[in-house]
Amino acid sequence: MRRQATITAILLVSIALLGVIDGLAAGSGRATRRNAVVVAVEHVGPAIVNISTEVRIRNPYYGFGDIFDWFRGFRPRGDRYVENALGSGVIVDPDGYVLTNDHVVAQADRIIVTLADGRQIGARLVGSDRTSDLAVLRLEEDGPWPSVPMGRSDDLMIGETVIAIGNPFGLQNTVTVGVVSALGRTLESDRASGEAFSDFIQTDAAINPGNSGGALLNINGELIGINTQIVASGQNLGFAIPIDRARKVFDELVHYGRVRPMWTGLVVEELD
Repeated sequence: MRRQATITAILLVSIALLGVIDGLAAGSGRATRRNAVVVAVEHVGPAIVNISTEVRIRNPYYGFGDIFDWFRGFRPRGDRYVENALGSGVIVDPDGYVLTNDHVVAQADRIIVTLADGRQIGARLVGSDRTSDLAVLRLEEDGPWPSVPMGRSDDLMIGETVIAIGNPFGLQNTVTVGVVSALGRTLESDRASGEAFSDFIQTDAAINPGNSGGALLNINGELIGINTQIVASGQNLGFAIPIDRARKVFDELVHYGRVRPMWTGLVVEELD
């Protein structure tokens, strides 16, 4: 009986040791997979937000009586109706300043920011600049808030790893990874004015509708660009506004509510 008890005890100890070894192996395996991308996402993820807007639009058909009844189900009812839009944003200051695209919040009557933890916070528009397609919001509750440090974009290298985080199609905090595909790209806007934007960062990190205003990060988790545009007919052709340009616009919007026009001090007149 004593010998049998000893054997049983040894077996139990062996099983326990195997469990500990398996646990350590599993833990060490997870640790070895925790690369720079994982670390960057862990630090930056809480500062990437979902932006939803409401735009109240006057119904041009309201007041015509039942003449359009055969369009029932086609036109909105009432004198006004609401259109919703989704985009992304980046908290870049602990006081709650959010950097995003102008086209994400253009003409919005109401702006709601959804944090990574699911909280919904109202936000007000501090200022926007159509020319650069950038806007700054401020959260309407007191911080401090998680924020992303601004890096630099003048030293980017073609081929270096970048990380895009945003809310494509409302899928919050979606992470994609790619490289810098090209620098200094110039693209025409899809707006009716046909204006062109220049000096874009091109990346193959997957960007989709809803990523607009989201973060493009370097491998150190620093903000190097604001994701802005895609080529709808292509694949993995995304473009971001360089952070060096976005930082200047951000400072102008925070301090003055608009981007002040340049003044050279020169006066031009015709020569006779």
